[in-house]
Amino acid sequence: MPWKCPVCGTENEDDREFCVVCGAVRPSAEEAEKQEALQLQEPRDKHIEKVEEKVAGEEAAVVEAGETVEEAVAVEEKAGEEAVEEVKPEQPPAPPIEALYFEVVNAPAPDLVGKKIPLMFKVFPQITIGRSPENVVILPDPTVSRRHATIRVEDGRVVLIDLGSTNGTFVYNSETGSFDKVEKIELKPGMIVRFGENTIVKITTEP
Repeated sequence: MPWKCPVCGTENEDDREFCVVCGAVRPSAEEAEKQEALQLQEPRDKHIEKVEEKVAGEEAAVVEAGETVEEAVAVEEKAGEEAVEEVKPEQPPAPPIEALYFEVVNAPAPDLVGKKIPLMFKVFPQITIGRSPENVVILPDPTVSRRHATIRVEDGRVVLIDLGSTNGTFVYNSETGSFDKVEKIELKPGMIVRFGENTIVKITTEP
Protein backbone atom coordinates (compact mmCIF):
# COMPACT_ATOMS: atom_id res chain seq x y z
CA MET A 1 0.00 0.00 0.00
CA PRO A 2 1.19 3.59 -0.56
CA TRP A 3 3.23 5.23 2.23
CA LYS A 4 3.38 8.87 3.31
CA CYS A 5 6.72 10.70 3.48
CA PRO A 6 7.38 11.90 7.09
CA VAL A 7 9.32 14.93 5.76
CA CYS A 8 7.19 16.49 2.99
CA GLY A 9 3.94 14.48 3.25
CA THR A 10 4.06 13.12 -0.31
CA GLU A 11 2.19 9.85 -1.02
CA ASN A 12 4.59 7.27 -2.50
CA GLU A 13 4.06 3.90 -4.20
CA ASP A 14 4.63 0.82 -2.02
CA ASP A 15 7.61 -0.38 -4.05
CA ARG A 16 9.61 2.84 -3.46
CA GLU A 17 12.14 3.04 -0.62
CA PHE A 18 12.77 6.79 -1.04
CA CYS A 19 10.36 9.74 -1.36
CA VAL A 20 9.96 10.82 -5.01
CA VAL A 21 9.87 14.50 -4.02
CA CYS A 22 12.40 15.07 -1.23
CA GLY A 23 14.38 11.81 -1.26
CA ALA A 24 13.68 10.97 2.40
CA VAL A 25 14.06 7.30 3.43
CA ARG A 26 10.82 5.29 3.79
CA PRO A 27 9.93 4.90 7.51
CA SER A 28 9.55 1.46 9.03
CA ALA A 29 6.07 0.08 9.69
CA GLU A 30 6.42 0.84 13.40
CA GLU A 31 7.50 4.45 12.76
CA ALA A 32 4.61 4.94 10.29
CA GLU A 33 2.08 3.69 12.87
CA LYS A 34 3.50 6.02 15.54
CA GLN A 35 3.37 8.98 13.13
CA GLU A 36 -0.24 8.26 12.17
CA ALA A 37 -1.27 7.89 15.83
CA LEU A 38 0.32 11.22 16.73
CA GLN A 39 -1.38 12.98 13.79
CA LEU A 40 -4.77 11.64 14.89
CA GLN A 41 -4.29 12.36 18.60
CA GLU A 42 -2.94 15.91 18.33
CA PRO A 43 -6.04 17.54 16.72
CA ARG A 44 -8.28 15.71 19.21
CA ASP A 45 -6.28 16.91 22.22
CA LYS A 46 -6.25 20.49 20.94
CA HIS A 47 -10.00 20.39 20.32
CA ILE A 48 -10.73 19.15 23.86
CA GLU A 49 -8.44 21.79 25.34
CA LYS A 50 -10.17 24.60 23.42
CA VAL A 51 -13.63 23.38 24.44
CA GLU A 52 -12.61 23.28 28.11
CA GLU A 53 -11.14 26.78 27.91
CA LYS A 54 -14.29 28.13 26.24
CA VAL A 55 -16.59 26.58 28.88
CA ALA A 56 -14.47 27.98 31.74
CA GLY A 57 -14.48 31.44 30.15
CA GLU A 58 -18.26 31.41 29.67
CA GLU A 59 -18.88 30.38 33.28
CA ALA A 60 -16.60 33.15 34.56
CA ALA A 61 -18.39 35.72 32.40
CA VAL A 62 -21.78 34.61 33.74
CA VAL A 63 -20.68 35.00 37.37
CA GLU A 64 -19.07 38.39 36.74
CA ALA A 65 -22.12 39.82 34.99
CA GLY A 66 -24.57 38.40 37.55
CA GLU A 67 -26.58 36.67 34.85
CA THR A 68 -28.34 33.36 35.10
CA VAL A 69 -27.16 30.53 32.90
CA GLU A 70 -30.39 30.75 30.87
CA GLU A 71 -29.88 34.47 30.22
CA ALA A 72 -26.28 33.95 29.17
CA VAL A 73 -27.29 31.18 26.74
CA ALA A 74 -29.99 33.39 25.22
CA VAL A 75 -27.55 36.25 24.68
CA GLU A 76 -25.01 33.92 23.08
CA GLU A 77 -27.61 32.40 20.72
CA LYS A 78 -28.72 35.85 19.61
CA ALA A 79 -25.15 36.93 18.95
CA GLY A 80 -24.56 33.73 16.98
CA GLU A 81 -27.49 34.52 14.70
CA GLU A 82 -26.16 38.01 13.96
CA ALA A 83 -22.60 37.00 13.16
CA VAL A 84 -20.59 33.83 12.80
CA GLU A 85 -17.48 33.96 14.89
CA GLU A 86 -14.36 33.09 12.94
CA VAL A 87 -12.11 30.67 14.79
CA LYS A 88 -8.48 31.26 13.97
CA PRO A 89 -5.84 28.64 14.74
CA GLU A 90 -3.37 29.58 17.41
CA GLN A 91 -0.01 30.59 15.99
CA PRO A 92 3.08 29.41 17.88
CA PRO A 93 5.56 32.11 18.83
CA ALA A 94 8.27 32.70 16.23
CA PRO A 95 11.56 31.04 17.17
CA PRO A 96 14.68 33.20 17.67
CA ILE A 97 16.35 33.81 14.34
CA GLU A 98 19.66 32.46 15.65
CA ALA A 99 18.00 29.06 16.28
CA LEU A 100 17.28 28.25 12.61
CA TYR A 101 19.01 25.38 10.80
CA PHE A 102 19.28 23.79 7.37
CA GLU A 103 18.59 20.06 7.79
CA VAL A 104 19.90 18.36 4.65
CA VAL A 105 17.27 15.95 3.29
CA ASN A 106 18.91 15.13 -0.04
CA ALA A 107 22.29 15.96 -1.60
CA PRO A 108 24.74 14.49 -4.14
CA ALA A 109 27.27 14.14 -1.29
CA PRO A 110 25.95 11.30 0.95
CA ASP A 111 27.87 12.55 4.00
CA LEU A 112 25.77 15.74 4.01
CA VAL A 113 22.39 13.97 4.22
CA GLY A 114 20.92 14.28 7.72
CA LYS A 115 23.31 17.01 8.85
CA LYS A 116 22.03 20.24 10.44
CA ILE A 117 23.74 23.43 9.28
CA PRO A 118 23.19 26.41 11.64
CA LEU A 119 22.31 29.79 10.16
CA MET A 120 24.74 31.87 12.22
CA PHE A 121 23.33 35.40 12.00
CA LYS A 122 25.35 36.48 15.07
CA VAL A 123 28.52 35.82 13.09
CA PHE A 124 27.46 36.60 9.51
CA PRO A 125 25.11 39.52 8.76
CA GLN A 126 24.39 37.85 5.42
CA ILE A 127 24.64 34.10 4.79
CA THR A 128 25.63 33.25 1.23
CA ILE A 129 24.85 29.83 -0.26
CA GLY A 130 26.52 28.20 -3.23
CA ARG A 131 29.00 25.74 -4.68
CA SER A 132 32.06 27.96 -4.21
CA PRO A 133 34.18 27.60 -1.03
CA GLU A 134 33.88 31.37 -0.46
CA ASN A 135 30.24 30.94 0.66
CA VAL A 136 29.08 30.58 4.27
CA VAL A 137 26.99 27.50 3.38
CA ILE A 138 28.78 25.38 0.78
CA LEU A 139 26.69 22.94 -1.28
CA PRO A 140 28.86 20.59 -3.37
CA ASP A 141 26.26 20.11 -6.09
CA PRO A 142 27.07 20.67 -9.81
CA THR A 143 23.53 22.03 -10.36
CA VAL A 144 24.04 24.69 -7.67
CA SER A 145 25.59 27.98 -8.86
CA ARG A 146 28.87 29.27 -7.41
CA ARG A 147 26.89 32.06 -5.72
CA HIS A 148 23.39 30.64 -5.68
CA ALA A 149 21.40 32.46 -2.99
CA THR A 150 21.69 34.54 0.17
CA ILE A 151 19.83 34.72 3.49
CA ARG A 152 19.49 37.87 5.56
CA VAL A 153 17.27 39.37 8.24
CA GLU A 154 14.81 42.08 7.16
CA ASP A 155 12.52 43.69 9.77
CA GLY A 156 12.93 40.71 12.08
CA ARG A 157 12.15 38.21 9.30
CA VAL A 158 14.57 35.70 7.81
CA VAL A 159 14.47 36.14 4.03
CA LEU A 160 15.91 33.85 1.31
CA ILE A 161 16.89 35.58 -1.95
CA ASP A 162 17.94 33.81 -5.17
CA LEU A 163 20.99 35.50 -6.75
CA GLY A 164 20.03 34.80 -10.35
CA SER A 165 21.17 31.17 -10.13
CA THR A 166 21.29 29.03 -13.27
CA ASN A 167 19.03 26.23 -12.04
CA GLY A 168 16.90 28.21 -9.60
CA THR A 169 15.72 28.04 -5.99
CA PHE A 170 12.45 26.27 -5.17
CA VAL A 171 10.08 25.84 -2.21
CA TYR A 172 7.88 22.78 -1.75
CA ASN A 173 4.14 23.43 -2.09
CA SER A 174 2.19 20.87 -0.03
CA GLU A 175 -1.07 21.75 -1.79
CA THR A 176 0.19 20.89 -5.28
CA GLY A 177 2.82 18.34 -4.24
CA SER A 178 5.48 20.10 -6.29
CA PHE A 179 8.31 22.63 -5.91
CA ASP A 180 7.59 26.26 -6.86
CA LYS A 181 10.41 28.48 -8.11
CA VAL A 182 11.00 31.56 -5.94
CA GLU A 183 13.06 34.73 -6.20
CA LYS A 184 12.55 35.96 -2.63
CA ILE A 185 10.66 34.38 0.26
CA GLU A 186 10.47 34.47 4.06
CA LEU A 187 11.91 31.31 5.60
CA LYS A 188 9.80 29.58 8.26
CA PRO A 189 10.31 26.37 10.29
CA GLY A 190 9.09 23.30 8.42
CA MET A 191 9.63 24.82 4.99
CA ILE A 192 11.39 22.58 2.42
CA VAL A 193 13.76 24.31 -0.01
CA ARG A 194 15.54 22.92 -3.07
CA PHE A 195 18.69 24.50 -4.50
CA GLY A 196 19.31 23.55 -8.11
CA GLU A 197 18.10 20.08 -9.06
CA ASN A 198 19.43 17.82 -6.30
CA THR A 199 20.05 19.53 -2.95
CA ILE A 200 17.01 19.68 -0.64
CA VAL A 201 17.00 21.15 2.88
CA LYS A 202 14.33 21.53 5.55
CA ILE A 203 14.17 24.63 7.77
CA THR A 204 14.26 23.47 11.40
CA THR A 205 14.74 25.03 14.82
CA GLU A 206 17.15 24.22 17.60
CA PRO A 207 16.05 21.03 19.41
